[in-house]
Amino acid sequence: MTLLLMGDINVDTTMSIDKYPLIGEDAFADRISTQPGGGIVNSAASLAGLGADVALSASTGQDVWAEMVLRKLKEAGVELSRVVQLADATTGLIFLPVFEGERTMFSYRGANELYHPDWLNDDYLQGVELLHFSSYALLTQPYRDSILKAIVMAHNANIPVSVDMSFEPVLQQTEVFRQLLPGLAVCILGMQEAVQLVGRKTADECADSLLDAGVKLVGIKLGKQGALLARMGERKMFPIFNVDTVDTTGAGDSFSSGMIYGYHYGFDLEATGTLASALGALATTVYGGGLGMDWHSKLGLFLEERQGTSDVQAFGNGIEKLMEHLKLAE
Repeated sequence: MTLLLMGDINVDTTMSIDKYPLIGEDAFADRISTQPGGGIVNSAASLAGLGADVALSASTGQDVWAEMVLRKLKEAGVELSRVVQLADATTGLIFLPVFEGERTMFSYRGANELYHPDWLNDDYLQGVELLHFSSYALLTQPYRDSILKAIVMAHNANIPVSVDMSFEPVLQQTEVFRQLLPGLAVCILGMQEAVQLVGRKTADECADSLLDAGVKLVGIKLGKQGALLARMGERKMFPIFNVDTVDTTGAGDSFSSGMIYGYHYGFDLEATGTLASALGALATTVYGGGLGMDWHSKLGLFLEERQGTSDVQAFGNGIEKLMEHLKLAE
């Protein structure tokens, strides 16, 4: 059965630079990579790489960018029948200069903003077991109405709904997100988004408020401090794995896919948080969001390398449980 992800499909051009230029100055890149991008694309890459059945719902142009991104997604095993190509629109484009491992984004959403609710027919959720959406899809119409319609359809079909929140969408659509909280199975967000939504000061307080609002599983990303995962009656802090960071693009999206995967397959909190943290760390070791990477093998090696290290104590039984869940110990 399928995990359906709604959000933006983009083409990311990532450039490694040695400095940021002043306005009007030139800058030069010593490395450049053009890959499919967008939050749901990055999440789909790691989910499909772990063997999950994944489908995307989005809109692109009918241009060379769409041809490239859709071909690579299809090669990665992502189902694309719900992707609509528009002749009079340009596929979303993002330019990402990377300096000292951190990236800055310059985005043109293009065709992404045009996904129309009329395209969600009676068969739209056929075979779907979980609906996940990116918060950026709620920024503009008609995409906002498409997301809200899909959520209603999912609730009516008893399909769990997940969201990955970012600050700008939450800032602009705070009340919309608050109204969605009671129907969320999984809510993934940063501390800024959590404070904006519930008005509490600490991660624990924010998690309590989100759970009280009806969210089943909460993941609050806390940067270098790691992440707090919580569900009713249980919570745990997860540190970040230490890796040689190349590019942070897609790290949060891969963290989200770990939470989605863990929830969907019934992992306990330790295994879910360990998976999310591991996938987020792995995403930073390559340029781009990791589409085409052998996530299953990489994850297995990643976890095996951490056996007997301080990470085992930091993650409790999470590493052992995760290896057992994913049959990576064999």
